[in-house]
Amino acid sequence: MSQKKYFLLLNCVAFLLLFPLASQAAEKISIIFPQKSHFASQPIVFHIQPQEFVSPQKATVFYRAIGISVYRKLPLKKETPTDFRALLSAQKVVPPGIEYFFVVEDSLGRVFTFPETDPKQNPYTLKIELDKSPPQLLESTPADGAIIEEVRPTIIMKIRDAETMVDKNSVRLMLDGTDVTRLAAVTENSITYRPATALALGRHTITLDMVDIVGNRLPTQERIFSIPETVVTKKAAAEIQWHTEYRQRLYHDKGNT
Repeated sequence: MSQKKYFLLLNCVAFLLLFPLASQAAEKISIIFPQKSHFASQPIVFHIQPQEFVSPQKATVFYRAIGISVYRKLPLKKETPTDFRALLSAQKVVPPGIEYFFVVEDSLGRVFTFPETDPKQNPYTLKIELDKSPPQLLESTPADGAIIEEVRPTIIMKIRDAETMVDKNSVRLMLDGTDVTRLAAVTENSITYRPATALALGRHTITLDMVDIVGNRLPTQERIFSIPETVVTKKAAAEIQWHTEYRQRLYHDKGNT
């Protein structure tokens, strides 16, 4: 092999080592969020993971509402070497949807767009749907119609909104006509309340009102439970038995001294 051919071959090998073939190192991204559809009035999380990049440094999402010509720019925060996220506020999430594309820059200053070909004219599309269903009361404790012996029962209402989420500020829990919401622990999935003092014997009524974040209202829910008078009889009998056993133990101890 001539010296000229040897150096040419050596240069080719060096080039391939420094710049691998595109099929071996084609830059791409995984779009973790958003997915195919979304509900209005909910913020959108843009979450991507660049792959086969030379240390990705910056990422930006450009978005616009369907029917609008101008894209808006939203930088993504680099949370890990391969995780970029940004949050689009709920006010900007409106039907029928949004169009968007990503721009990623690596440590060499190279810029990549996704989709790769003419992203402004061929963006990704996210369908935005209206939430038309009210939240649900899944389960209540005590159950409707229950007869219980606890005079200070823990009241638990398990709730859910399948499409968006419950507006916690809209929750109103009533016990026997008294608003006890401020004394209850309210989360997106449950409402928990325990009376500070013993409830009266007899029938008690729990009512619940709430809406979701887009205004769908759950019809007022009513649950009834009862504390029977036998609770007092059982409690008195238990106290009598305790005192009797205590006196017997006391008498037995004195007899052995």
